[in-house]
Amino acid sequence: MMDTPILQRVSECFIKAKHSTQKSNQICHLTPWDIAMLSAHYIQKGLLYKKPEPLVNQHDFIENLLEKLKHSLSLTLSHFYPLSGRLVTHKTKDPPFYAVFVDCTIILESNSSMQL
Repeated sequence: MMDTPILQRVSECFIKAKHSTQKSNQICHLTPWDIAMLSAHYIQKGLLYKKPEPLVNQHDFIENLLEKLKHSLSLTLSHFYPLSGRLVTHKTKDPPFYAVFVDCTIILESNSSMQL
């Protein structure tokens, strides 16, 4: 009998843009077509990477690799801020107004016993 693959959450953190730009604070008015395209649910994407062979210490290697990935993503978010992250909706009653903005993005590290 085959063992069921196990997925284990190792860590989770939020990543924000490394540098705040004036463009990230600008209001972008949306058309009715744009508003219709806003998803009510998060669009979740995941990237799978093959873990490189460690050169020295396994734990230090993984910590260093994760820090580099987090740093790279934070730099990328500075350039593509409106296209990534969580959409947050803010509603006011007086005057009636909806604001949808990008908050941040999440990084989740996990292990799997499944063979790819």
